[in-house]
Amino acid sequence: MNLPELFADLVMVVHAIFSLFVVVGLIFIVTGVILGWSWIDNTQFRGLHLAATFSVVIRVWLGVPCPFSAAEDHLRSQTSAACAFFSPDFHNAFHRLAFRGNDPRRFAVSTTLVGLITAAAFASNLQHRRRNAERVITETPG
Repeated sequence: MNLPELFADLVMVVHAIFSLFVVVGLIFIVTGVILGWSWIDNTQFRGLHLAATFSVVIRVWLGVPCPFSAAEDHLRSQTSAACAFFSPDFHNAFHRLAFRGNDPRRFAVSTTLVGLITAAAFASNLQHRRRNAERVITETPG
């Protein structure tokens, strides 16, 4: 295994983790809102999730290639093996998790939908926080 093979595998894994963060993060947010999970209100988590989601949405709308895919493809072009560190099954699974090879049009529609749901959940959370803050202010004796 040479260095480009190792870095290509690393980029592939990071790409899959990033994609999972966007998709599973949204599932947790929506589920947490419904079930009243307090950790879902974490501002850093919500802000990072919103930024990650919108970076993908904007990139797709502008037609910019995915930087993870471009980096992995460039590194793989310098190697002899498709995936040196993982078996072909893992390689394919990571690519599926990162939505590699999906129909670009369908990906754009689904990305936009995820972005809209994420924005709505974020705005809803901001409204909920404002109402709670106003309630605390009005209930404070003084």
